[in-house]
Amino acid sequence: MDITKRLYLYSFLIIFPAIYFSTYPAWAGDDDIASAKQLLEEIMEKMCDDINHNRDKIKSNPNMLIVLIENNLKPNISLISASERVVGKNKWSKANKTQRKTFIEAFQKFMLNFYSSSLREYLNSSDNGLDASIMTFYEPVKIKDKLVYVDSSVTQKNSPPLKVRYLMLRKKEHWKILDVAINGMFVLKNYELEFKRPLQSSGLNQLTEDLVARTQELLANQK
Repeated sequence: MDITKRLYLYSFLIIFPAIYFSTYPAWAGDDDIASAKQLLEEIMEKMCDDINHNRDKIKSNPNMLIVLIENNLKPNISLISASERVVGKNKWSKANKTQRKTFIEAFQKFMLNFYSSSLREYLNSSDNGLDASIMTFYEPVKIKDKLVYVDSSVTQKNSPPLKVRYLMLRKKEHWKILDVAINGMFVLKNYELEFKRPLQSSGLNQLTEDLVARTQELLANQK
């Protein structure tokens, strides 16, 4: 696996669980934005530690990485926000409860299997563990009330740093990741653009079926 892909994997260790799951109660007071940075640091360290500790099990069992994430992290409302973001507010508002629930489940499984399969590829091709210290987080910058961004860089010897920006929203007393930009490209925005045409031509139900099929293809390739 090349260095660029490896750097992306480090970033996705935070992107996926932080958008979809959270067991990290980063409390935020009215004027406290420093805890947004703290949340990111805690997620990165926890995920690297868990994956390194279970490395042998992950190598022998293709589903272990998925089980590891699902067992340690609980769903939160950011899952709904992320799904609405990629579908678009207009189409999301027109979808019924069953359509929303089905899409959320399909998109979550697709994201999890897509990025975990890439991570397993790296783990199976290298003896090096994941090192949280290669990622540096900088102080949060306030955009407006309850909205900040946190810049970070992922570095490795003899390779340029990967620039990652986390757009974070404070919901009640906790920071949640709204979207993540890698070298200027926001992840959920990218999916929104990808899904726009199939949503217009075939609708939400067909897009959901397509995601299920793509997930099944990923799982089949892991066997």
